[in-house]
Amino acid sequence: MKHLLLAAALLLAGLVPGCSPAERPLPPGALAAQVEALTKDFDTWWRNTYAYVLLARDYQPRDVDGRPVPKPDFLRQLATGRVLALRTGTARGEPVYQLCAYPGSPDPAIRSTSKQLAEEALRNDAREGQALPAFAWRDLNGGAYIPTSTRGKILVLKCWYTNCVACVDEMPATNALVERYRQRPDVLFVSLAKNEAQQPRPFLKGHPVACTTPQKLDSLAGFVK
Repeated sequence: MKHLLLAAALLLAGLVPGCSPAERPLPPGALAAQVEALTKDFDTWWRNTYAYVLLARDYQPRDVDGRPVPKPDFLRQLATGRVLALRTGTARGEPVYQLCAYPGSPDPAIRSTSKQLAEEALRNDAREGQALPAFAWRDLNGGAYIPTSTRGKILVLKCWYTNCVACVDEMPATNALVERYRQRPDVLFVSLAKNEAQQPRPFLKGHPVACTTPQKLDSLAGFVK
């Protein structure tokens, strides 16, 4: 039985509050006005995107005309940097993300960051269904993890590094998720710190992580980026 690789971001997204800026599709005029308001500066756009446009979760993608499109097509269009994504409502219990044209000349950082997020989401989307590459981990406590010892388990990988502010901020949510599945012996959470072992050790004393943390990621160097 092949390992199932679940992106931790997918699960953590479910912990974000479910409120949304709009529960019904916005009329064209209101949509344009909202895009204008949200792109007035980078901080305003980023706060909205960070809270409401979560490309790692399930959502209903729409093109610039509001028509449904396949998720890969949506992400490819977003990755061109010519459009941005906005949450416009919900459909069938999932958020609706619509592509919108940029108004005027917004902060170039908005365009480049949106493009980067889309490119990352495309890479992650392409990995869905892939088998986890061969690995041999020894965690900070000396425990060994190899494919045969974890066969039949669902591996949830939390990727981070010590200087990543967002990674550290979501650690409490990660720990809450681990606690939620603590009674599931078939679910194994693994904290993949992209640092040498001597760096996470002191860091984790002040920022405890409930997952097992391997010392090195050499065996996943081409997979975890």
